[in-house]
Amino acid sequence: MGAEQVGYLVRGPGKITARQVRAAVRACRRQRRELLLDMAPGESTRDERMDAALSATGEYFDPEDIPENPEPQIREFVAWWSRPGTRDTARRQDPDDPGQVLLYAGDMSWGDEPEGGGYRMLKQAYTWGYVEALGIR
Repeated sequence: MGAEQVGYLVRGPGKITARQVRAAVRACRRQRRELLLDMAPGESTRDERMDAALSATGEYFDPEDIPENPEPQIREFVAWWSRPGTRDTARRQDPDDPGQVLLYAGDMSWGDEPEGGGYRMLKQAYTWGYVEALGIR
């Protein structure tokens, strides 16, 4: 058994606008609300919430970990997107569309998930449900 390369390869705008950030905040809040919709506050356990999130999104996480106001985390993501400074990330202008960038974040894996900062940033953005609002796919 050997190591495998695990990561995200995404395409998105070279510059993310304030309008897109506001849309991302709304999308993230909607994701949290929808994941917690059927759970009575204080009555569901963390494991039950994580199982429900896994069923809905394919990721095992607690929807209560998504803050009610996710704007600071989204702004941190946008700053990282504009100038990624993580070792596991490579970014370049899309040769077919100069207004877009291609970004890869990932690392070698021996059966677990990569621990790099870029991989974690993209995983959180996809899990929290706001990447599409930023124009990233």
